[in-house]
Amino acid sequence: MLRENLDSLGDRSVVLAEFQFAGRGRLGRAWASPPGNLYASILWKPAPPLDACARISLLVADLICDMLGSSGIKGEVKWPNDVVIGGRKLAGILPESGPHPVPWLILGVGVNIAVTPRLSDLRGLEPVSWTEAGRSGEPFDIMLDLLERIDMAWPDTSRDPIEGRRDSISARLWCRGQLVRMTRGSETTAGTLTGIDSEGRLVLATSNGTASFESGELRPI
Repeated sequence: MLRENLDSLGDRSVVLAEFQFAGRGRLGRAWASPPGNLYASILWKPAPPLDACARISLLVADLICDMLGSSGIKGEVKWPNDVVIGGRKLAGILPESGPHPVPWLILGVGVNIAVTPRLSDLRGLEPVSWTEAGRSGEPFDIMLDLLERIDMAWPDTSRDPIEGRRDSISARLWCRGQLVRMTRGSETTAGTLTGIDSEGRLVLATSNGTASFESGELRPI
């Protein structure tokens, strides 16, 4: 809906859906979207600098972990755009951008709130819901809380969205300190996940030294 109405919608417009018929995630994967969960899209128009767009997912994932932490629930950031609890997927964040009519960014946010979807993540992660993890809340109220946190954490969109939060994100990375495998196309690199760098790239300590990744598929070994 946001993409079809870019001319008429203003900056920070938000669309909430009760459910989706064809929810999608990163790399075009299916995202199960039953009623009772949070499905939102946020518009920035004009868009922040292009190099910052990919890092917005990390910021929002970290903020969702903050929200969970306020109830004593440990959330982890699954690089580059998911939130997991105990190795199970709670949320996915998907940025999409374009140049016309002015540069724009739409951030899709999906969070399992009241319903744990039956569909398992195609990367092997079983889903989990906000309620199942032990926190109550309505999708609308949770989204308002998240929007306020985004505004507070990133008031100036000309600045890096993860400025001042790199250490927090690194500390919350799923599989941090563990042996993992990063796959990009036909290339696979194995190493110990150590954190992210200042550009939000994933950093592995490998047998050949430090390796940084802007994209790729992360799996534990």
